[in-house]
Amino acid sequence: MKKTKSALIVANGEAQSDLDQLLRCHDCVIAVDGGLRHLLALGLIPHLLIGDLDSITQDQLKICQDNQVEILRYKSEKDESDLEIALHEALKRDFRKITIACAVGGRVDHELSNIALLFHPSLEGFEVSLRGERTAIYALNGGITLATRPGDIISLLPWGKPASGVKTTGLVYSLTYETLLPYETHGLSNLCLGDTAAISLQQGRLLLIHISTPLKERLSDE
Repeated sequence: MKKTKSALIVANGEAQSDLDQLLRCHDCVIAVDGGLRHLLALGLIPHLLIGDLDSITQDQLKICQDNQVEILRYKSEKDESDLEIALHEALKRDFRKITIACAVGGRVDHELSNIALLFHPSLEGFEVSLRGERTAIYALNGGITLATRPGDIISLLPWGKPASGVKTTGLVYSLTYETLLPYETHGLSNLCLGDTAAISLQQGRLLLIHISTPLKERLSDE
């Protein structure tokens, strides 16, 4: 079976402690402008640096040049964010699994626009997630099965319009082909029961947010 090519895109948001773990799970690492600092802080070099590069220093740029990093530099005056450009570049290079790190937290407008990118039409059929500290965010228009731990939080938020035929297994409060409305909170803060949780829907789109239980809480319960 052909292995799915995967890319980790490191954005210019808040740092996260599991970044080095994420790096080991992907074939290619793409630094988005100032996201380069998160990699350099770990002594790591990306395969690709992309963006208008207005958030990195000349010393940081030189490190990349000295290490033969591929650099794609864009003008500051553009319609797309650096992250959107990086996503499209990853698609061009046939990466079908894409994880976006360091994109949660910080300015709320940036955070919301990063989440909205998950619903870009060109990403349909690809495995794309946005990761933060203990948080994974997915755009769902079909079904997904997640690896979980008891006590993890799952929130299901309809995106733009009602999501119908929503079904869940492995959660404390199960949903059986229900409709979730974007102006209600019925899908908020459900709890995982065991090692897996499955979520599916028949129509609409869901923003799925998975918040992992802190390790110290897991150990105290075992």
